[in-house]
Amino acid sequence: NQNLKGQRAVVRLINHLGIGTLFQVPLWHSGLWITFMPPTESEIVELNRVLISDKIKFGRYTYGLAYSNTTSYTTDRLVDFALSHIYDMTAKAEDISTENIRHHVSCQDIPSLLWGFVCTMYPKGFKYRRACVADPDKCNHILEEVLNITKLQWNNMNALNDSQRSHMTGRQSKSKDLASIKRYKDDLVKTHNKRIVINEGTEREVAFVLNSPSIAKHIESGHSWIGAVVETVEKALASDTSNNERDAIIVRHSQATAMRNYTHWVHSIECENNVIDDLETIEQTLNVLSSDDVIRSKFIEGVVEYINSSTISVIGIPVHECPKCGGEQNSSATNGDFKNIIPLDVIQLFFALHTQRLEKIM
Repeated sequence: NQNLKGQRAVVRLINHLGIGTLFQVPLWHSGLWITFMPPTESEIVELNRVLISDKIKFGRYTYGLAYSNTTSYTTDRLVDFALSHIYDMTAKAEDISTENIRHHVSCQDIPSLLWGFVCTMYPKGFKYRRACVADPDKCNHILEEVLNITKLQWNNMNALNDSQRSHMTGRQSKSKDLASIKRYKDDLVKTHNKRIVINEGTEREVAFVLNSPSIAKHIESGHSWIGAVVETVEKALASDTSNNERDAIIVRHSQATAMRNYTHWVHSIECENNVIDDLETIEQTLNVLSSDDVIRSKFIEGVVEYINSSTISVIGIPVHECPKCGGEQNSSATNGDFKNIIPLDVIQLFFALHTQRLEKIM
């Protein structure tokens, strides 16, 4: 029994019609709750224009390296689009704003961030198809269901202590100051600095100290690395080189500096009681070490293991049996806490739903 106007009226109406809603997203790696509002159709069309006009193909080359620099350009676009639709958050405005929030949200919360934003656009869920993977030679059944997207976040609450659980139960607007959020992050035992030791116990021992980076650090690191690779290639090639040849050489150069993919996860490098914690020096060091097969493989293996073990929240669907052959649809999660969950690539999911939405608009 009110006369509504402005943004509140629009949100109330689209929620009533089931075509969009406000959605509050828990960011478990960052100690924040963010409330998103849905985008308008004109904003969706504009996002598509920006993505199409983005000529840097390299930024969208492979999603196989989770949280690596190769996804930084695409992640930058999508995160920026989502953050421009923040309606409210639990952090105090004087401490964390939409302008500096990238420096306070963990890189590992990107899937939850984008998932929560998608929830505002599909409050009634969406149709999902998944082929049986138990034995493709014997069963080609495709499961079709409507997914309730708001139920796709799974959390390992055992990774949090009582203080952290209490912190996250407080969902009131602008109720958390920067000190309490920092305390929450410091208490995340699983994400505390971890050391990857190469040549342990020998004169050539080197240690890489890891920690979970912010979204800002992830994206800046990716832009820096990709820019350096492209610049190097452009200087080395003749002007008459075709686009396909140039792209192929860029990919080869990126593989030659593979360790740089994970620069943002490296807090420091320890060598002979000396510490390297300058970002530019760390980047130069990883470039050089990428040529050593043993160091490169151990480093990347260690970083991936750290990411998996420190993850306390994933977006996915439950492990299930194929209704036709009875074969179990196994999880690809290596974290023991999520063995019963089949993770979804949220970036791929966003693009699939984005394409469907554009087709509707057309």
